[in-house]
Amino acid sequence: MSLVTVVLPCFNSQAWLSSVVGSIAQQTVEDLRLHIVDDASTDSSVSSIQHIVSVDSRITLHSLTKRRGVVYCRNLALSHAKSRYIAFCDSDDIWLPDKLEKQLKALQASGHGICCTAYTRIDAEGHEFGSVVTPPAVIDYARLLRSNCIGMSTALIDTHVCGSVRFPNIARRQDYALWLQLARQGHTAIGLSDPLVKYRVHPGSLSSNKLKAAYYHWKVLR
Repeated sequence: MSLVTVVLPCFNSQAWLSSVVGSIAQQTVEDLRLHIVDDASTDSSVSSIQHIVSVDSRITLHSLTKRRGVVYCRNLALSHAKSRYIAFCDSDDIWLPDKLEKQLKALQASGHGICCTAYTRIDAEGHEFGSVVTPPAVIDYARLLRSNCIGMSTALIDTHVCGSVRFPNIARRQDYALWLQLARQGHTAIGLSDPLVKYRVHPGSLSSNKLKAAYYHWKVLR
C-alpha cells in the first residue's frame, strides 16, 4: 500500500505524457502509485506509457479498447486505489516537485479532508500566461456554490476523512459535482497559495470559453 494514489486519465496525449508523468514520478514524496487509464487513444500514447511503466514499477497502465469517457477512466483508477490519499492529474498538466509534500503537511496539520493549491496557466506550447489563480484559504459548500475554486489537477483527498470517492456520471464538470457532493456532506477544503501546478489551456477548451463554462456551471448546480 502506497501513501498516495495518483489518478491520471489519458486520451491522445502523447505530446505531453513524458513531461506530465515525469512531474509526478519526480515528486519529493516517493511513496506513491500512479494509475494511468488510457481511453482507447489513437495516437502513440499507449506505447509511450508502456515505456514509462517499464522503468518505474510505481506506474500501472489500464488500457481500454473502446472509448468510455473521463468519468469511467477516473472511477476505474479509483477502484484500484488502496492509499489513504488520492490525488488527480490531467494528462496535459504539470506538477511542481514539492506539490504532494506541501499538501500532505497541510492536510495532516489542519484536519481538513481536501487540499487544493494555486496554479499557473500555460498554453499548448507550455508558456505561462495570465496571473496566478489562487484558491480561498478555506472552501466550504457555500463558497463552492459561487464557483469551482478547486482545480482538478491540484486536488488531494484524505479518504480517512472523506471516505471513498467516485465521480458522478455527468457529461461535464464532474470534478465540480464531486467537490459539491463532498462539501454538502460537511467536508471542507484547505487552499494553498503556492502555485504548485501548471494548468494547460487549449484553444476552444471549456476553460477558454467562458460562456460554455458558465452554462455547464449552471447545469451542475441544477
